[in-house]
Amino acid sequence: MGYRKRILFEKLAIQVSAVVCLAGVFFLLAPHCVGSDPLKGLLFLVDGNWQGAVLSIAGLWVLALIAGVGMGFVRPQGAMMVPLVGMMGVCLYSAWIRPWLWEYDDQLSSLYLWMIVELLIGGGALFVAGLILDGARRWATDRGWSPLWTEPIELGESSDKAINPTHPQPDHRFLGLIEGLSHTARGMMDKDSPSESRQAGSTVLGFAVNVVVSLILVMILLKSSKRGQAVFAVGVGCLLGTLIVQYLSPIRALAGVLMAPVVGGLVFYGVAVASLGGLGGPEAWMGVKFYAQPLPIDWLFAGPAGAMLGAWLSHRMIETGYMEKAELGQDTKESIDE
Repeated sequence: MGYRKRILFEKLAIQVSAVVCLAGVFFLLAPHCVGSDPLKGLLFLVDGNWQGAVLSIAGLWVLALIAGVGMGFVRPQGAMMVPLVGMMGVCLYSAWIRPWLWEYDDQLSSLYLWMIVELLIGGGALFVAGLILDGARRWATDRGWSPLWTEPIELGESSDKAINPTHPQPDHRFLGLIEGLSHTARGMMDKDSPSESRQAGSTVLGFAVNVVVSLILVMILLKSSKRGQAVFAVGVGCLLGTLIVQYLSPIRALAGVLMAPVVGGLVFYGVAVASLGGLGGPEAWMGVKFYAQPLPIDWLFAGPAGAMLGAWLSHRMIETGYMEKAELGQDTKESIDE
């Protein structure tokens, strides 16, 4: 299969799979995740909605397992995007946060402390989902069920020449969660290897910049408390933030892109706790800023889905530019030979 047909097949496989998962979660799973009041947003710990929490985590893990087994032939960030886009069905089905703000009008900081706890637990579940997908990809490809994605530019003659001086390697491929974390830690500690140290520094810097840029974009995009606006702002903000940062200081570890939106949500909730601590009274909820109104599930599903899409798009654009230059060089060489 030629390069262009291969990336077209990859794109169609990811798009179709993501849409199918999204529809399935929205119509089949999300209705069973609703808590005691369907008019309230899904805050599982605050509501004591253990069924919804278990179903959401189980749904994420099952979709990650299916995507890992069946989509080894696509980029890892593209495969991870599929279950996350699917779980956005829970975000779209959920009501807004406003009724919770009304109920906790006299203890808003307490509400956000519970949301921080929920986001931390969800972040752990999200990381496990990444491990499941990563392990399932390796397990399935080792048994020949699905061919593992291979970087097309590894087949090129000049793969050691970067197409962009800001990128440490032209393929800019992602490392698995554990592999990426160990690679980064090793590079930070090993000062005798300039290449690994530079890549590790780029990943750490890229992670920090990704969080900051994404939060700024979310604040710019989030102009109302409407539910759809919150999901859109978090998803698109993380998408654009990752897309921008991957050209400034690329993150090679999959865990860095996956967890950046979770850290961003924790930052916003922490600011909310600090700023709302002294507020009270019947209209205290009006002091809650728009950036603090997305739900934890938005930072767990919509944010990482957008981040993975941004990483996938940047990888494809870098790769396409490299392949076009390689094809141009090959055509020039053939013309000279003729």
